[in-house]
Amino acid sequence: MEGDVFNKAIRHVIDRLLIWFDANARSMPWREKPSPYGTWISEIMLQQTQVSTVVPYWNRWMSRFPDVNALADADLSEVFENWAGLGYYRRARFLHQAAKQLVDQKKGSLPGTLEEWLALPGIGRYSAGAICSIAFNQAKPILDGNIVRILSRLFGIDEMASGTRRAFWNLSEMLIQECDHFFADQKNHCARFNQSMMELGAVICLPRSPLCQACPVQSFCFAFKNQRVSSLPVLPRREPVTQLWNAALIVQRSNLFALEKGREDGWNAGLWKFPTFDLTPGSSRKSIEKVIAPFVLEKKNKEPILSFTHTITKHRIRLEVYHALLRQEDEDSLLSTLLVWTDLTKLSKLAMSSANRRIANHLRDSVLPHI
Repeated sequence: MEGDVFNKAIRHVIDRLLIWFDANARSMPWREKPSPYGTWISEIMLQQTQVSTVVPYWNRWMSRFPDVNALADADLSEVFENWAGLGYYRRARFLHQAAKQLVDQKKGSLPGTLEEWLALPGIGRYSAGAICSIAFNQAKPILDGNIVRILSRLFGIDEMASGTRRAFWNLSEMLIQECDHFFADQKNHCARFNQSMMELGAVICLPRSPLCQACPVQSFCFAFKNQRVSSLPVLPRREPVTQLWNAALIVQRSNLFALEKGREDGWNAGLWKFPTFDLTPGSSRKSIEKVIAPFVLEKKNKEPILSFTHTITKHRIRLEVYHALLRQEDEDSLLSTLLVWTDLTKLSKLAMSSANRRIANHLRDSVLPHI
């Protein structure tokens, strides 16, 4: 496809996506009452999180932090509390930092340009482009995994080929520029087009079992025409996973449970967690008992009450959870390292990683002995 034929096809793709989006866009609160601030919050929450999960969090967030000033004035602990359950808490930390920066430098005014958004903590090229296009109808490209998948299938591009990331960005920019040039007479044309691409990747052009028969641009799709939908995009090999082994302790004193705060320079910085110890993969049962011995009162408690695996970045972590009843002679030394004792009611409201939240839920649903 060359020259005028290609350009005409591109305009047809854009036109069909705009029409399809207008008829099929899912209802979302940030779309119903659009604002630059609400768009910003939604885009950060939607990173690696499904829309159905985000909606109640977004509603609660906007009720508690309705604008930049309210967010900047809040304590980070309260920000984390309103984020608890969404995971990837760094996103909430960056939102809080960015709000403070905007209040300090711009008296709470939100940026109006891509460059200004990129200067804020936690804002990358995709987020900046999404906010500028959706909130301000600017012709800014977006590119994430969903958009890569659409472009790879639509144009027959191999993700493994050299320099393809730049090619995808160039394609995305070409599409939004074409939209801005030929459809400028339509209301919010750039906002609608970028959202149509997001929507297409979320509900139609799926990684597995895509709904090609319902796709508005099926007739233009290279992968569909050439029966390559299941093989595009070709993803790079994943880096090997590092195996780790941890022990977490539910340290109990009467109806209270001990928690510590994650180190600022470690994983899950600033989040509450059950006391956790690193174990060596392949450790014997005796060596595990030696690690947890100072915290365990009875022999029957030397077996884990819960064990599971979870992933942080490229680390696969086996976590064994032990119920540790606190001995009187250990209280002074233990209290010097633990930062808080809390009951089950408060435990449910604290900001925790998904792994520690799983332990807390198990604790809530279990009947453990009290002393």
